[in-house]
Amino acid sequence: TSYRVVGVVEDLRPKGEFDAPVNFAFLRFEPGKNEGDIRTIVLKVKPGTGRDFENRLVRRLKLIRNDWGYQVTPLATLRKTMLHTRATPLVLVSVIAAFMLVMVAFGLFGALWQNTTARIPEIGLRRAIGASAAGIYRQIVLEQFMLSSIAIGLGLALLVQLPLTGVLGESLNWAVFVAAAGLSMAVIYLLSLLCALYPGWRASRLSPTEALHYE
Repeated sequence: TSYRVVGVVEDLRPKGEFDAPVNFAFLRFEPGKNEGDIRTIVLKVKPGTGRDFENRLVRRLKLIRNDWGYQVTPLATLRKTMLHTRATPLVLVSVIAAFMLVMVAFGLFGALWQNTTARIPEIGLRRAIGASAAGIYRQIVLEQFMLSSIAIGLGLALLVQLPLTGVLGESLNWAVFVAAAGLSMAVIYLLSLLCALYPGWRASRLSPTEALHYE
């Protein structure tokens, strides 16, 4: 079978802007030659055409097949509806992810605060033998950075098993996968840094006398 190409569309996303471009072909419908029935007709109208054109079109179609149901919808409305349908789950997932990040931040901050409080005598001893406030502050932050790196390394070791074992399927987009993993690492590092700032600052401001007498 031979086909005549009458136009080319670049980066077609038939299911919305959130989907990757796919290869697709629009075939001209010819009664008696094409298999199956026609389901969708795309009409190009003149700019400024009123909505009364839809009623006249439906009446004309009813004269052809009165036992069929017809629905006339502008492409802009279809695009808006599809975008809303695809965006709603993303918004819900984003809200849940933000809530989980806040809960993790609270838990991490509490653990760092408790760990810093338990090490006050140690910090006082280091200050008494000459450690600077900046050195104490840097120690607290770097320790949290090291712990975050170990946790991220273990998480990545488990994460790479998903594409290697084929759990994500053959349609896995490696660019998106790597970008998502990198973004997750950046968020974890940033969250760890923010949670370590105040405990580190508090530890660096302790005087050796107060720290050594802390119970």
